[in-house]
Amino acid sequence: MAVNDTSLAWMRVVGIFLNALLIPAFFAVQLIVPDAEDFFINVPMGKAVVAVAFLSYPVGIMLDRRLHDVKY
Repeated sequence: MAVNDTSLAWMRVVGIFLNALLIPAFFAVQLIVPDAEDFFINVPMGKAVVAVAFLSYPVGIMLDRRLHDVKY
């Protein structure tokens, strides 16, 4: 067991937590900013923002699983 296993475990939990907050944050922005829905649906840059935000969650999970067994 490495000395930094405890801090790495907490970093993993924080990373998962931050990734999980993306979806509620997306819906919160739509409720708070009236024009956000129009931006996210009709503007190509808005569609890209939504795609990157939603794709970051599965990519984060895959990276977490891949890097979990890496020895630091």
